Amino acid sequence: MPGAITTYAVDNTAPVNVVAVQSCDRIEVRENVDMEGSLPTTALKQFKPAGSSQYALIPQGTAAVFEDFVVYNPGQIVGQIQTVSGSITVVQVETGKGSRG
Repeated sequence: MPGAITTYAVDNTAPVNVVAVQSCDRIEVRENVDMEGSLPTTALKQFKPAGSSQYALIPQGTAAVFEDFVVYNPGQIVGQIQTVSGSITVVQVETGKGSRG
């Protein structure tokens, strides 16, 4: 069951911080496709840790997952994302509270 769900804008001009809203151990960030029948429009660059010059290319329509098997604290920057081209709205979904065994 998802915990905190937030949305925000991301574009290709500069990486945007991915910040935990609540205590969680997994954060997924994906394009917010909120209209029936609409499709994702761009791929994402996932930077981890934040400020890194290297990134993982996340294919269009796929979530960027931040998961280190540790508990992220509210306000903690867990990484950054940026679009490959254009600007979009993303949805960030946080789950778990470090209960993995």
